[in-house]
Amino acid sequence: MSVTADFTVSNRAADRFNTVTFTDVSVGTITGRTWVLGDGTVVDGNDTSVKHTYTAPGKYTVTLIVRDSVDQDSETKVDYIIVNDVVPTPSFVIMQTFEASSGAYWRFYVDSQFHLVFETPQYIYRSSDAVIGIKQWSLVQFDPVTEKMYWGSYMGNYREIVRTKSYNTSPVIPLMTKTEIAAQSTMKIDELMVWSVSRDLYDYHRGTRGKAGYLDMRT
Repeated sequence: MSVTADFTVSNRAADRFNTVTFTDVSVGTITGRTWVLGDGTVVDGNDTSVKHTYTAPGKYTVTLIVRDSVDQDSETKVDYIIVNDVVPTPSFVIMQTFEASSGAYWRFYVDSQFHLVFETPQYIYRSSDAVIGIKQWSLVQFDPVTEKMYWGSYMGNYREIVRTKSYNTSPVIPLMTKTEIAAQSTMKIDELMVWSVSRDLYDYHRGTRGKAGYLDMRT
């Protein structure tokens, strides 16, 4: 056989509305490709990669058919994509701020399944794995500019957390304007890296927790 079909994907497990990227790693001189993505979507053409967004939870079987001028081959991966329908429930709120007049808010919390979550009305950023040993943390951080999440310590021993990004299909409707830092004290975090829209809050946090950042989210 002159062609052998195979492919990879950027993330086999994704939250609903996350976009995944399929990449062709077939062997041979490929002149045509057909992607069958499992949810009724079929993509014909000759692109070596295809991006796709699954809108319903479930398991999806994906097939790639490749062709050259003489032959064709296919590769099918059963239940290859697993799409979760995640609506996190806060268990320990690290920080949250609400503005009733505009409906804007963001929350940084550990959910009921022990994942770290940063939530806005538009998006939910959630650590891919459960975070263990939260009582040991001296740094937890989410930077909305880079969309990166970290945990560890301020002594340089911290790492980026792999996270998912999905649309928020059940946003909170703020009933009042308020800001809370570690309002629930069932767990102890020595220092929080907080990005705040308020310079007053920045000064307060810096004085009480020792570390803080200022972020102007109006731009």
